[in-house]
Amino acid sequence: MGNLRRLKESGVITALDLHFAGLMNRLDGRECPELALAAALVSNACGSGHVCLNLPAIAGEGNPDYEAWRPLLEQSLVVGTPGMQRPLILDDDGRLYLHRYWCYEDSLAEQLLALASERIDPGACQLDRLFPVVEKGVVDWQREAAKTALSHRLCVISGGPGTGKTSTVVKILALLRLQPGGESLRIALAAPTGKAAARMQESIHRASASLSLDDSLLETLPNQASTLHRLLGVIPNSCRFRYHRDNPLPLDLLIVDEASMIDLALMAKLLEALPSHARLILLGDHDQLASVEAGWVLAD
Repeated sequence: MGNLRRLKESGVITALDLHFAGLMNRLDGRECPELALAAALVSNACGSGHVCLNLPAIAGEGNPDYEAWRPLLEQSLVVGTPGMQRPLILDDDGRLYLHRYWCYEDSLAEQLLALASERIDPGACQLDRLFPVVEKGVVDWQREAAKTALSHRLCVISGGPGTGKTSTVVKILALLRLQPGGESLRIALAAPTGKAAARMQESIHRASASLSLDDSLLETLPNQASTLHRLLGVIPNSCRFRYHRDNPLPLDLLIVDEASMIDLALMAKLLEALPSHARLILLGDHDQLASVEAGWVLAD
């Protein structure tokens, strides 16, 4: 652990990383410098916003060679392969995870694939009414986003400020309300922070006012946004939420703004809480406002 203490003194790792490395060695029942180093570095990587540690990418140049490092980790009682109940998970490509982050990533991947693979019959939607074809042969990306949202359970709309994300969403909401049975759709608006939720409400209101829609239709559009934590139902002194896989959210469509700010753990819990029939629309700019916690889900 002497080398790790020097790394801590030089600011490469933190005191928490050092203590975690010591814990892994104690649980393993042996003094293994290579295990301690890997544990400290993966702890530090997660603290810096990364989901895992890419061992081949950092091997050599002061760290052990990957060909020698991996077998030593595989022999450890605290390192397992994907799916095992071990504190550390090492996959076939040399990515080392804290167990909970591997579980979050695996769960999220499963949920996203399920959402993306399921199509919905859009029915007789009035797309031309709100997205008229201006010039033949020119792609209207807002129209394409609306078509995707109407025919898929998952839609990701990414773009910088002023690209029309909010106005596109308002038109999507109007199209959904105009469909048979659309008036009964349970729709929720959410964002990662209270400030982002307030901005979303304001943008939705402004975009709605600018559209030439019947007042009776505008009145049916949702105009209240909440934070994701409030939506999921925070349980005091717990990392769990009131809504989860076994108690899903009571909604048919969820629209989330500023999705670039959502970290891996929160996104995994959000998708687990979605009902099996619900749609999800994610809005954001993948080049801005990265999450503070580990995992840049939208950018990735």
